[in-house]
Amino acid sequence: MAGTGTVWCLRNHGPCNIFMELEWLSLAYKEFYDDFKSNALKPLYLFWGPETFLMDSMLAHAKKALIEEATEPFNYQVENTEQLSAEAMVEKMETLPFLSERRLIVFKNAGFFAKKAAFSPAGEAALKACFENPPLSTVAIFICGPKPDNRLKWSERLGKSGRVVSFDRLDAAEFNKWIAQRLKRSGIESDDRTRQFLVDRLAYLDYRAEVSLQEIDKHLEVLISLCSGKGPLTKAEILKVVPQNLEASSFKLVDAAVAQDLPKALAMVEFLRAEGESEVLLLGTLYKALTQLHLVRLMSDTGYSDADIAKRLSIHSYRAKLLAKQARSIDTTLLNDYIIEAARLDHWIKSGRANAWISLDTLLTAISVRRPLRPLNLTR
Repeated sequence: MAGTGTVWCLRNHGPCNIFMELEWLSLAYKEFYDDFKSNALKPLYLFWGPETFLMDSMLAHAKKALIEEATEPFNYQVENTEQLSAEAMVEKMETLPFLSERRLIVFKNAGFFAKKAAFSPAGEAALKACFENPPLSTVAIFICGPKPDNRLKWSERLGKSGRVVSFDRLDAAEFNKWIAQRLKRSGIESDDRTRQFLVDRLAYLDYRAEVSLQEIDKHLEVLISLCSGKGPLTKAEILKVVPQNLEASSFKLVDAAVAQDLPKALAMVEFLRAEGESEVLLLGTLYKALTQLHLVRLMSDTGYSDADIAKRLSIHSYRAKLLAKQARSIDTTLLNDYIIEAARLDHWIKSGRANAWISLDTLLTAISVRRPLRPLNLTR
């Protein structure tokens, strides 16, 4: 039985149904879900990627499925890999379960998958042998933040007897399904239009490098608490709980202006103004967006690929690809002038020498029509 990696659920209910809510997951996540659903949990897993909220959720489900409360002190461990030798890891994986078919051990900070570790020759050999023939009485899950380095071969070795699972950020379809199921599971009714308003407000898909699912889940908890027992979800309730993401909005402004969609850019300025957003903060984030665009243009001209840009600037690959495309559509000298003028406007607005909203409109118009800005003469 252990050889098939069977998952024994609490009180022998057969295949776990705690994963039913996760059937929408992308292929990478769904493989792990399918291992549970088919009673074929593998002895080794490597979890890596930026979406730690989903990762933690998977770990919680795995623990619930495998570990009974009475035997948890003996059959469940969380270890910091940075403080363990290779020999110690092997010893912990080979420890037999107590009054149970299997035990679960989570090895956090398993950086040796991404960076060469200082293992002893004997320890490295023992760990390699353990990966090639892992004990079937233990499910070992290694957590590595950065992408594994395939040149080190550790992820390849683990993958032969186990599974490597990447936890990337959700795409639009997955995120929408996650929101819908999150609300439904909490008894909150919602229609497609209201959910789309919530998705837009959360800005997870607009500026993917800044907003995490963990932050979003906190907003949803408050929203669910507010709406419980009060009928269908409304836009008014969303506005009460979910703040406008100013940084996401500034990038939307830049996106619209760079795409030469001036009506959209100006409409967004009016919307933010009506929302009571600070014009100084908005101009500041607009300046940040322009400087990032300029940096991406310089890196792109130097020969950096979109993947290299994403890695060096610590932004999502989706955002890096979009920024590179936008940056190539504007002359470098013009882009530099827009940045200088944004900094100048910021100073003038703070000193009361220029109207902020008019200045924003002027700057966005110049970007949209690719027109050089003539500095205002405010020396008098």
